[in-house]
Amino acid sequence: MQVVTVSWLPSFHDMGLIGFHCSPIVTGGAVACFSPVSFVSNPLVWLKICSQFTKVVTGGPPFALDLCVNKIKPDALDKAALDLSGFICFFLGAAPILDSTLTRFTEKFKSYGYEELPIAAVCKFRCPCKLSL
Repeated sequence: MQVVTVSWLPSFHDMGLIGFHCSPIVTGGAVACFSPVSFVSNPLVWLKICSQFTKVVTGGPPFALDLCVNKIKPDALDKAALDLSGFICFFLGAAPILDSTLTRFTEKFKSYGYEELPIAAVCKFRCPCKLSL
């Protein structure tokens, strides 16, 4: 099964351009992109798109996790039928990454298949793999 990179980050942002729009060219994966405005107005869209794939690379700044925790209501989660077990790499960057942010996200979404991934300290992104450029 092909790895799918899911991103709401704009291509003029360094993480959006290199991490999510260009890296699939090198790895041979696919990209599913959508608008940052769509994400901010309804962060559940991001998780719904991610749950459509079995191997997902995604991420963003830590505020994205906080937005998911704070804005997505439990009844909307139940209706969404999410399966977040496909995350293989979760980039976090562009701002300090707080343990409380990671813990709150994991707690809220673990019953939907999300498992906390280890942090790769070199680049401060959450990924069980090594990247080399």
